[in-house]
Amino acid sequence: MRFSAVFAAVTIAVAVGAAAQSERDQELSALFQDVIANPGDATANILYARRAEELGQTRKALAAYERIVAADPSNVQAQRELTRLRLLTKPPRTRWIASLGGQYNSNKLLRSDQDGRDSDDVNGVAVVRMQDERNVGERRVSTDAFVYGTLHNRFGESDLAYASAASGPLWILDNGWSLATRGSVEAAMLSDDFLFVSGGIQFNVDPEDSDRAWQGADVSVSWAEFGPEFKDRDGLVVNATTAYRYRDIASTGAILTIQPQYTFNGASGDNNRNRFHEFGVDASALRPVATDVLGFQQVFGLVEFGVSGRVYEGHRPEEGEDRRDLRLTPGVRVIGSQFMGENITATANYSYERNLSSDSTRISTNHQTGLTISIGF
Repeated sequence: MRFSAVFAAVTIAVAVGAAAQSERDQELSALFQDVIANPGDATANILYARRAEELGQTRKALAAYERIVAADPSNVQAQRELTRLRLLTKPPRTRWIASLGGQYNSNKLLRSDQDGRDSDDVNGVAVVRMQDERNVGERRVSTDAFVYGTLHNRFGESDLAYASAASGPLWILDNGWSLATRGSVEAAMLSDDFLFVSGGIQFNVDPEDSDRAWQGADVSVSWAEFGPEFKDRDGLVVNATTAYRYRDIASTGAILTIQPQYTFNGASGDNNRNRFHEFGVDASALRPVATDVLGFQQVFGLVEFGVSGRVYEGHRPEEGEDRRDLRLTPGVRVIGSQFMGENITATANYSYERNLSSDSTRISTNHQTGLTISIGF
């Protein structure tokens, strides 16, 4: 008897659920008939798309917004919803890049041994980076993690270990651009000693249009706490950068990238002598130069030039004036990609760094040459 009652209750619940599902299907079908009657009608497609998404039929909603944009590319609402749903329908994606290389630095006048010799050095470099995007509930979330380390042959006190991570949601703006907001943490050690730790927030605006010259902007705000030896460098740090990319400059496949940037380092200790504003511009020109060379499917040449200036806000009484620096960094790279058909890249680089300063102890010249092998998976 009890079993019969339970069975009857389950049967009724299933029947009610089926009826409700049938009603929802009929409602969606009726909305679709309105779309068929006038495929270019924005209102009919939006009503259909909203209901389809509510019922979990995201692909149908995506198709509706595509119809609106095809008929009226200036429809901002449809563009925004189309971008949002495209993000939500993307599968989870995780990419790893591991790099290993070596560098030679001349470090002329940057530092010297007690016997007066130039402090040239050879160091090894290892880098691991992880980039991940996936849906968490109704939101697309992006995560970056980065680990960097160097080991020096002569000056072990300059060995550096650094790690950072940032994660947060992606938002779609009214104009269809994406905004990433991420919390971030960083930490570093210099030789065997704690160097600094910081935490903050990052913002990235992406126009979601690879053909557009302006490629977006990044802004980060963080607070840094240093170890005892560099405690006067604690403070607020603000970074802002943007990028412009121009394709097929001078020749087919050539890419010119220009990146203006600004940094404020709010270190407040020692009469603010480490607090500065830095303004700079990096420019690079990349073009393919050969195919099928030494196992690499394609070889690229890159010429780069950077210029930046620092304006310090304070100084010690005995220094007389605030410090001013100007740094020039021209360089060249040869990049071989897709070695033996695999996601393996080799980069040979040379750069020249010249730092001019109102503080004579900070004037330096450095030549750097290196080779790095990177594997993506």
